[in-house]
Amino acid sequence: MSPTKSGFPDAAKNILNALNSYEMLNYLETLTGINGLIPDPYFHGAGLQQTMNGGSLGIHIDFNKYEKLKLDRRLNILIYLNKDWNEEWGGHLELWNNNMTKCVKKIAPEFNRCVIFPHQIFLIMDFQTLFDALKE
Repeated sequence: MSPTKSGFPDAAKNILNALNSYEMLNYLETLTGINGLIPDPYFHGAGLQQTMNGGSLGIHIDFNKYEKLKLDRRLNILIYLNKDWNEEWGGHLELWNNNMTKCVKKIAPEFNRCVIFPHQIFLIMDFQTLFDALKE
């Protein structure tokens, strides 16, 4: 099924379709060693995410089970499209330990960076609050 959300530009629909394609699934299976990957035709927990100046996405755990399809979530894929990112602004993807006491990995949201990581039951993520310097 093609993405049909109203307001998605054609370029975004094309990217989402490509990410759900047979070729991409084969690539991801080879890259990760996870066989039998199935795309989500409903884009549940997928799509476009935009954080505006000063915004944040707090520490959270993504859903594990997709009840509609009775499947487990296996991979997360993030693609950053923000050009001219300044390290001082923050906005890093943070991967935390299971008891949420320590950030174990920070990944800068650099333009055209693709982050692919397996979904785990206790994967905890946070996008740092952007510095006030971004506010106008």
